[in-house]
Amino acid sequence: MNPDVEAARAYVVDEWGVAADEVERGFERIAESQVQTGLDRWT
Repeated sequence: MNPDVEAARAYVVDEWGVAADEVERGFERIAESQVQTGLDRWT
């Protein structure tokens, strides 16, 4: 199950008061790194 990146971004901006442009690149990297893998790949 992939994390809800949009919900996480909204939480950081709304609840923590962090400027959206300060966290944008970090959330972009999270979204880019999401790759579907099977349970057989877990170690």
